[in-house]
Amino acid sequence: MMYIDDCLQSLMSIMEASDDKLAQRTYNVNAISFTPKELIDAIKRYVPDFKVSYKVDNRQAIADSWPRSLDDSHARRDWGWAHKYDLDALCNIMFTDLQKKYNSPHINSTFLNNKLNEESANSMAVSAY
Repeated sequence: MMYIDDCLQSLMSIMEASDDKLAQRTYNVNAISFTPKELIDAIKRYVPDFKVSYKVDNRQAIADSWPRSLDDSHARRDWGWAHKYDLDALCNIMFTDLQKKYNSPHINSTFLNNKLNEESANSMAVSAY
């Protein structure tokens, strides 16, 4: 997972890097990884009554076949790549933006569920599968 600002910064950083520092033509960049429980715990700091349920389906086998993380050590070594946003920062940005969007300093699970239901009713669902 990577916050878009980190992604854009990685592109700018490699384009600005001196050619003599680049030891290869392509690089992996990596940021953060977290489990569903870690995400739930982070959200609960903002919405203490937040509850989630999920059921692993056949797509988990696809995800399990992917590497656990991308090795970005060459990018970190060659041109100083480093992400800035961790899970706590992502949640902070998300809830700050939700409070602004809905003009509400108090975001709780009922409020979120109502807004999510409103938005999904007003938009067309698109599936990538």
